[in-house]
Amino acid sequence: ALYTAGCDEGDGLDDFILVDIQNLGSGCSPGGYGDFTFLTTDLAKGYMYPLEIMSNYQNQFVSVWIDFNDNLEFEEGERLLTDFHLLTAHIAYLTEIMIPADASGGSHVLRVRTNWNISSADPCATYDYGETEDYTVNITAGTLLGNLWAVATDQVSGDPVEGAEVQLQDTEYLGFTEEEGICFMDDMVPGSYDIQISKFGFETVQIEGFYIYGTGLNTLEVELVPLISETQNILIPEGWSGLSGYLMLDDPDLFVAMGNISNQLIILQNYEGMFWPAQQVYTLQTWGQHAAYKIKVSNEALLGLSGYMESNLTCSLNAGWTLLPVICRDNVPVPDLFGSMEGDLVIVKDVAGTGIYWPEMSINSLGVLVPGGAYQVLMDNPGSVTFPESPTKADFISGQPIDIIPESWNRPTTTASSHVIAFAEGLWQESSFEKGDILGAFTHDGICAGLARISQNTSITIFADDPLSEMKDGFSEDELFEFKIFKSENDEIFPVGFTWDISKPDHDGVFHTNGLSVATSIKSGPSGIQSASVFDVSIFPNPTDGKVTILGLVPGTEIIIFDSHGRKILNDKSVAETIQLDLSWVQEGIYYIRITSKDGILIEKIVVY
Repeated sequence: ALYTAGCDEGDGLDDFILVDIQNLGSGCSPGGYGDFTFLTTDLAKGYMYPLEIMSNYQNQFVSVWIDFNDNLEFEEGERLLTDFHLLTAHIAYLTEIMIPADASGGSHVLRVRTNWNISSADPCATYDYGETEDYTVNITAGTLLGNLWAVATDQVSGDPVEGAEVQLQDTEYLGFTEEEGICFMDDMVPGSYDIQISKFGFETVQIEGFYIYGTGLNTLEVELVPLISETQNILIPEGWSGLSGYLMLDDPDLFVAMGNISNQLIILQNYEGMFWPAQQVYTLQTWGQHAAYKIKVSNEALLGLSGYMESNLTCSLNAGWTLLPVICRDNVPVPDLFGSMEGDLVIVKDVAGTGIYWPEMSINSLGVLVPGGAYQVLMDNPGSVTFPESPTKADFISGQPIDIIPESWNRPTTTASSHVIAFAEGLWQESSFEKGDILGAFTHDGICAGLARISQNTSITIFADDPLSEMKDGFSEDELFEFKIFKSENDEIFPVGFTWDISKPDHDGVFHTNGLSVATSIKSGPSGIQSASVFDVSIFPNPTDGKVTILGLVPGTEIIIFDSHGRKILNDKSVAETIQLDLSWVQEGIYYIRITSKDGILIEKIVVY
């Protein structure tokens, strides 16, 4: 006998469902053994199958065998489920069995055993309370494909949610719920998947390890929680700055998002394109997820963004430069966000300011990332940062402002492109200059484009010429640096030059967009003067639809064209006094033509529309 008491008290199985075997409400079998071998189903080798079982008594342990070698011994290697626990009576429990890929084909007996309160892992032992049932399964070979029936409803209203995205992560399986809130996908490879269900205005749902079987209808029901719409107000300073938000906008159309500052907005741009109303250049049209921008406004403006708090707080960082948004309601200390990225992170810097975080040089004049701002990040290798959901509020006291400069020096104009220079440890201590003296960086025509107070960890941010201003106010690409130091105690100005660390990216002493340099020692006298002869050269039309004519060249003159990010897009040499260039293939925007001959260098801005 398999049991002394059997299932008279409700022990054992009341429901057993495996594909086509649907044995419901079977009750107690006489003597605790039920011969249901007349119930059969096909099972394909190498696939997982769902198994639904229910008992009329609590605390049942269930084990399952298939007698693959047909010797009726149900050996340990044939056991597919061991002591699955049915804790509560009258509750249908779902588990699964895996058919081995090397299973013997054909018809075999499947045995299921229950035992009350202790293990049921012996197929033939005598137990006190429980039940044993035998069925027939036919093991086949073949390929199975599964399906997914996903149903999304609003948790508050109970209404179906239309347009929710159902994404099986790291796969190409993607669908959307229709009017009834249902998304159906088929022809799917059976297996375990992580599934994300997302819809604008709702919290994103992540389902881990959902198994799609190769049989039946795989149903996934989710309730989506509506988000609360809120507003983020961002005070944008006059001129250039970085811009981002921590909201997913109600309406991401940039004409709508920028609507309340349209009178002040000059340009909005990033590495993907620009939104430039004055020139009707709109290569950016929507405010995307994790969007970050460089923005210029004619005067201070208050931008109000409306939407829902961004649910994905992890931002990807490419190798090279990335514009990073601030997806957080409060200031975030820079070391907290980037502290674990040693070896991958090079520098974080303001879009149009002097704050930098350069771990290798032990410089942190940036301190915190401020909501509403955007920052430029340089990575040696790809990575990511995750903003905290509830950051510890942090403030940062920046260095003492530079109040006194010579009357002959102008205050630098902070623009959207810059070159950062750090100074090797001990460089200033070994010089005649003192802490508190003022270092200035000048263009060849005397424009001050960078200021820094000499200290132990000095760095200087040097700004590029603003392509949208009428007058030159910063450095052109490849323009030589000139440095001067002002000693305020005796109102003296000293020209200085530097030698450069050749292991750093930019060690030629000239301005590069997003350049990084390290000065290793001081040399007296100016660092060099760039020739700026007046060229009798004409460039037209400007603005242009892409066709550009240049007159008055000397054969052999080098012509290089850079985009507004300092990237070289064309390099040519003239073979005649007049040449024509075709830029119709480039994206609309601002570009620079640098003409270099034995007589000097000419740099002109052009606009392609």
